[in-house]
Amino acid sequence: MEPTHSVRGTVSDENNNLLPGAMVVVKGNTRKNTTTDINGAFVLEDVPANATLTISFMGYQSLDYPLEGRTAVRVSLTPEVMKLDDVIITGYQTLNRERATGSFGTITGKNMESKLQPNLS
Repeated sequence: MEPTHSVRGTVSDENNNLLPGAMVVVKGNTRKNTTTDINGAFVLEDVPANATLTISFMGYQSLDYPLEGRTAVRVSLTPEVMKLDDVIITGYQTLNRERATGSFGTITGKNMESKLQPNLS
């Protein structure tokens, strides 16, 4: 049986901003997983010394990180560049233009100028 140990680490972005809520999974064993806390930190118990961690976070490229016996890791994720075509926000959900059916209106700043009448007196 392969020796196991605890793995501690932090997950941040390319600007060293910590990423709370990032998913950390032992590759090949989805039962061994956790999410980072508010400080971007995580702890995984009973991880094989030669395991690979898969780290993912919404809007960032997933990363496979081989432990190679390490028990403390610091991971930096790279933003995922996505092409956003037309996105429609309905108030309840966000849809691609191709999926949207029905009637939609567009509100611009010019439309709002006549509506904004702050009264500070």
